[in-house]
Amino acid sequence: MRILYKLLLSFFAMVLIIGVTSFIVVRASHRALRKEIGETAVAMTVQIVREMDKRIFERIDHFQEFIVSKYLRDMVARSNRDFEKMDNVQGFIDEKDHEWTSVPRGTITPFMQKLLENDLSNMLRKKMEFYNDEYNYKVYEEVFVTNKFGANVAQTGKTSDYRQDDEEWWQSGKRDNFYMKDIAYDESAGVHSPDIALRIDDEKGSFIGVIKIVLNIEDTFQYMRQSAVSERYRDVKFILTTKQGKNIYSAGGGRFLKDLSKDGFFMAAKDDMGFFAMSEEKSGQDGDLFAYARSKGFGWILFSEYKSEEIFAPLNRLNKRLSVLAVGIFFLSLILSYLISKTISRPIERLKIAAHDIGDGKLETKIDVHTKDEIGELASVLGRMTDELKHLATTDHLTQTYNRVKFEEMISMEMDRARRYHRFLSVSVFDIDYFKKVNDTYGHSAGDHVLKTMADIVKKNIRKSTYLFRWGGEEFVIIIPEADVNGAGMLAERIRKTIEDYKFEGVGRVTVSFGITQFKDEDTVDSLLKRADAAVYLSKTNGRNRIEIS
Repeated sequence: MRILYKLLLSFFAMVLIIGVTSFIVVRASHRALRKEIGETAVAMTVQIVREMDKRIFERIDHFQEFIVSKYLRDMVARSNRDFEKMDNVQGFIDEKDHEWTSVPRGTITPFMQKLLENDLSNMLRKKMEFYNDEYNYKVYEEVFVTNKFGANVAQTGKTSDYRQDDEEWWQSGKRDNFYMKDIAYDESAGVHSPDIALRIDDEKGSFIGVIKIVLNIEDTFQYMRQSAVSERYRDVKFILTTKQGKNIYSAGGGRFLKDLSKDGFFMAAKDDMGFFAMSEEKSGQDGDLFAYARSKGFGWILFSEYKSEEIFAPLNRLNKRLSVLAVGIFFLSLILSYLISKTISRPIERLKIAAHDIGDGKLETKIDVHTKDEIGELASVLGRMTDELKHLATTDHLTQTYNRVKFEEMISMEMDRARRYHRFLSVSVFDIDYFKKVNDTYGHSAGDHVLKTMADIVKKNIRKSTYLFRWGGEEFVIIIPEADVNGAGMLAERIRKTIEDYKFEGVGRVTVSFGITQFKDEDTVDSLLKRADAAVYLSKTNGRNRIEIS
């Protein structure tokens, strides 16, 4: 639309524009505050889930230390030697297992009594009693040890059977070193509990047995009850479910292991964490707000349910104030409508300021001009030119990766995010081994081909949320959000192996050396890079074509 027509229509359009603008402002404010409230609720829920995981894994760690003790290894090895002397080991185990399962549940045979009262069983009971006293509640419901043949060696109470090698937990513990089963009814202990199985190895790393631990998670429920009391909102309720949707704990007293997988709040939880409102259709308002987070240990999901009338009370008050303000602006616009001509001069002024800023090198300048006239067309062209300049300023020309200018921007943003939300962040630096030799032998064009091809290889092996930068020469940096050094190490190994296996045209095989470090809250950019550089140097010193973690 031409400027002349704008002048003719501006007076009549002013009132409508003000009304629409006020409505948009109110809606935008509502969404922004709603999002902030939801994110705060999610952060609280995540903190509770992390503490739950920490508590459970502390209990497991007690026995991680025990399974490498010389005492336990000697006792299990002695049992294995006794069984190896038998002519028919499996026949003996099957016979004893049949006798074991044939007697009534409460009956203890002499053979069972011998297992229950041996030195290792007494040691297990003492260990259980120690931690029960330390935590002031019953931490472990049952613990028992088997030898490599799957037969019981020691136990704190009568198990449901004698032979264990046909059980999923025993086989998984042997194969994977560690087994963790979701919460279920443990027939041997007679409780609902998660089962843990740990592989027992001798000093040489050979398999000799498995230990099973039945945990009591009552303190997890107690912690949630205490968290509900300490919350800033009075009506918050917690619901803890398995990853399949079985109820583990509910503040409303729901039946244990009740199937909640079809409930709306459970079906709405799609990601690792988030928030959403329920019952909007029924209430006509926001409904109850649910924040949720998944346990990384068990996959359990904790839901925090908040009453909308309480949690959104500040937002509702703000909406009322904004509504009053909108009415005031409406009437004020009638008085000020004669100033409508300024709607023409303002875009020109903004465009002029933006052009000066861009000319001064401020490429992050936003051109806030969106009119559908000649000024808008000029702003659009200038915006495209600015985007192209920004791309050239932040991208390495040869490899089309980000450069050091973009690195300074991205690393500061990711470090702030990692601190604020207590998320993992790792940095990986890699250097091409003997790159000078490539240039000297095959020429700089071949070296440029190696750099470009290597950058393409790395891009194909990283996620969209992971960033690759050319640091200078043959050195590259990777920023890896949401990853600790273990995850970063797995990514680096995949890239290192892919490069090692790749045959570069005219050059042959080229290798790289990696250095990895993980962000700490007290880190600066310099300290983070210094650790990564030190790890690269160590990788070079130790023979190249390898990964070192600082």
